[in-house]
Amino acid sequence: MATEESQAIDNSHYGQTNHVLDSLRPVNDADFEYFDEDAFEHMIVAVGSLFGVPIITFIATMGEGMYIAPFLEIPIVVYIIYKIIRWVILKKEFKKNVDFIEDCGPICRVARRNLMGLYERRHNVILKSQYSKITAFDENHFLLEQNGKKGLYSKTYKKIIVPVQYDYISSFNNYTTIATSNGVRDQYDVKGNKWS
Repeated sequence: MATEESQAIDNSHYGQTNHVLDSLRPVNDADFEYFDEDAFEHMIVAVGSLFGVPIITFIATMGEGMYIAPFLEIPIVVYIIYKIIRWVILKKEFKKNVDFIEDCGPICRVARRNLMGLYERRHNVILKSQYSKITAFDENHFLLEQNGKKGLYSKTYKKIIVPVQYDYISSFNNYTTIATSNGVRDQYDVKGNKWS
């Protein structure tokens, strides 16, 4: 049963929806967590090295051999430029795909313009918001729906393991699932290998 707040989100931002946004809330800037602790520490080390290398080189050589410093700085500068460019690209992708987000684990559902996608909290949009519905299939998988067809996304392998082209997908039994469409049955394992 959807809460009043989620119904209000449905009505004011999406109009008629075919999914219930019972656990999604409006996104905010803090949801884009590109600068996680490891990345932030790397940036501090990189910036510190950028300014520290010439000083250390100067002190160590007393001004002689300063030509070494620029060559030591090149990898650091390249790293910083790479991080900035990556941040811009990921931020743009985030804004294109996320208006609403779910408070959950490392991988969560997001929504934009009546379509849903998946977002990894360490900053990656892993599935663009193009699915009519995404629901929990089991502990390790999401059920994807698009144009009346179903598929499976694996949280473990971070990829679609059953293409979104089936009418029905069974629960996993001995690490395999049966997907059927128009009388055709295909069998997939948890890694996405197809066994027909």
